[in-house]
Amino acid sequence: MASCRSHSILDERADADTLTPEALTEALAGRGVNVSLTTAQALLRELRPPLSSRLSSRRPSREPPAGDTGNGDRRPSPR
Repeated sequence: MASCRSHSILDERADADTLTPEALTEALAGRGVNVSLTTAQALLRELRPPLSSRLSSRRPSREPPAGDTGNGDRRPSPR
């Protein structure tokens, strides 16, 4: 039950990526579910995607900017 409610809390909150175990514990208590900090930590580990996948969604694309020759500026672009 705590897992389902934790998941909905993470889905609803704008600060889901930075939600602390303490904040999750308080949010769950507000919904009538009491969990320990250890349980809240475990729930966050289980429900959050790995950091690498969260960061990859924020990375800029590897496409060169418009007008960039993609040659590392080693030579002038052809005219």
